[in-house]
Amino acid sequence: MVEVIDHAEKLYGKSKPKSEPILGIETRPVKGTLGTKGHLYIFYSDGDKESVWSGSHENYPSLNTIDSNIIVSTGPIEESIDARNGQTSKQRGRKVLLSGTKAREGWSKLLKLKDKINNKEFDYDIIDGPNSNAVVNLGVNALGFKLEDVTPENDSYWDTGDRGHPGSQTLKLDKNGNPYETSIFEIPDINFPNPRKTTKRLVNEYNNREKQLLNSYKQRL
Repeated sequence: MVEVIDHAEKLYGKSKPKSEPILGIETRPVKGTLGTKGHLYIFYSDGDKESVWSGSHENYPSLNTIDSNIIVSTGPIEESIDARNGQTSKQRGRKVLLSGTKAREGWSKLLKLKDKINNKEFDYDIIDGPNSNAVVNLGVNALGFKLEDVTPENDSYWDTGDRGHPGSQTLKLDKNGNPYETSIFEIPDINFPNPRKTTKRLVNEYNNREKQLLNSYKQRL
């Protein structure tokens, strides 16, 4: 007869976890946008505890974001701005990115990234970014994913430009894992003409026109 050994019980005793930890991403509509904009956040579930890694601004819940910096907060999800209030994780479009040991390691990495972002004191801009979607983009990148590949869907808002999550590409990580704000020329055109992208196009058109005029003038000499 083969003896079955419960390694989890041997490691944790009677307090062994009921399930493996998971880490992933969810989305919810932004209040006051009539379902046209989405807010991303990262969750971490370990047993009965579920935490959130989410961005907001230092004046929250005030709608006044002038001279307000981005703040990344963590804590129990039901005590946060991302409390589900009766919605299920499925309704929030949950996508699990990591599980088990990788989820624990990923959460530890996000806690360190949180301090880096908060110390940068990025100016908050709810429309163009940097905003909460931008910090989640950083978190997802730090975990080895591209946001466009793992963006969840939520049927309670319309899927408009940026897949419903504006400002997500306004923060990036350098080669050392430090966050920085992108220039207007680094932000990609996602689904619809982006004002920042349009600015780049206009600048290029102006420069090309200047070159044409200069060449025409030289030919006349």
